[in-house]
Amino acid sequence: MHLFLGWRAMEDRIGSIAYTFERVLWGDSRARHTFLIACSDEHPLTLIEIDVGNRERGIKKGMKLKIAELEEIPNSVTKLELIGETTSPTALQQLIQNAQTYVQEHPNYHVLLNNCRTFVESLIDEIPEFRNSIPRKKGSILEYYHSQAKHEHPGALVKSKQLLKDVRDVHRHNRQYKYTSKLVLNIELPTLDVDINTDIIETLTALDLSGNGIGDVGAQYLGDALKHNTTLTTLVLFRNEIGDLGAQRLGDSLKHNTTLTTLDLSWNKIRDAGAQALGDGLHHNTTLTALDLSWTNIRDVGAQSLGDALKASSEKHFV
Repeated sequence: MHLFLGWRAMEDRIGSIAYTFERVLWGDSRARHTFLIACSDEHPLTLIEIDVGNRERGIKKGMKLKIAELEEIPNSVTKLELIGETTSPTALQQLIQNAQTYVQEHPNYHVLLNNCRTFVESLIDEIPEFRNSIPRKKGSILEYYHSQAKHEHPGALVKSKQLLKDVRDVHRHNRQYKYTSKLVLNIELPTLDVDINTDIIETLTALDLSGNGIGDVGAQYLGDALKHNTTLTTLVLFRNEIGDLGAQRLGDSLKHNTTLTTLDLSWNKIRDAGAQALGDGLHHNTTLTALDLSWTNIRDVGAQSLGDALKASSEKHFV
């Protein structure tokens, strides 16, 4: 399951005074509605949010849970962030159960103590893979992303929406082929013709895919292959439109690969979440000595994760 954190403008009738009060409390567009979008093979695009009212119907804020399966990303979305990926087969089911439990235990809306912000942060913290890996500011996930939003390029939302569409399409593809045992990330290659010289494939030590635009989906294929490959030592993925999703899968592959020594991911769209995954993979990797991440979108949090990995081994060289 992949989890995204989203924002949109408020739609509930809270009044101009109350809205001003929220803006004073949260500052810099914090008076926006936050929600989660989960993507799994069974449910490729699932919205999970607190339904905080309807302006046209005069419904005021409450803590009513809304879960809806979507076909497309809502046009009302003003910001999206990929939180991460969990491989647990029951992750979505558990997420929904936690949401239901939260609403039962916190039935009354409160501008400070119980609202859409506290709801989404609580759900994210319930997922073990995300609890300690998501960047925060003053202990808050949302505070961190609000502070980053001041420096975001205007095209960030377009890129985030495209990433979500790519993730949705991968899960849709997986669902389509699940019943024929052909999951996208577990496809078995056909047996090679006996007349083909397989020695070249079996002894491949360097692979340069520069400028091919393989994107996150292609990087996922490579990441899964790297887990089992025992010959490749150099992989060049310069300028390939790879973002956090692909970097996360490559980072996971580094935990298992024992031969790769050089990995070039320069001029890609990797941000902090992807850098953190790569740093986590490097903590478990004993062979990689050169990693090029120049001209990416990594900021302080991602750099810190890579720095921690660098401290773990003085033989690793990062660009």
